[in-house]
Amino acid sequence: LIAVSPAFLTYTAFLSSRSLLPLPTASSSSSSRCLASGGTGRRRLFHTAVTALGSVYNTWQCRIMYHWFKEAPRQPGGADMGGFTRILHSGKPDEFVHEIPTFVADPLPDRADQ
Repeated sequence: LIAVSPAFLTYTAFLSSRSLLPLPTASSSSSSRCLASGGTGRRRLFHTAVTALGSVYNTWQCRIMYHWFKEAPRQPGGADMGGFTRILHSGKPDEFVHEIPTFVADPLPDRADQ
């Protein structure tokens, strides 16, 4: 464990330093993959989806993520962020479905994930 820990820490530091690099821009070639923009004629490079339980802590996390998702394009050099969807798998809407774009999914039956 002591011998493997430095390797793991180095690997983690390398990954987090790469996350600070700017995202690659989309090329104009038709081979680049993109999501449909819903008929607006604009290309949306990606769509962010997060799963949620509907717990207090998880809802707080989703609200923070959605806030910064909306703030990113307003920053200098910001770009179109695409779409954002919270996938709420509790089976019933909560009070935040009007604040955060949400898809309410039915929960899996008991023991279906076993």
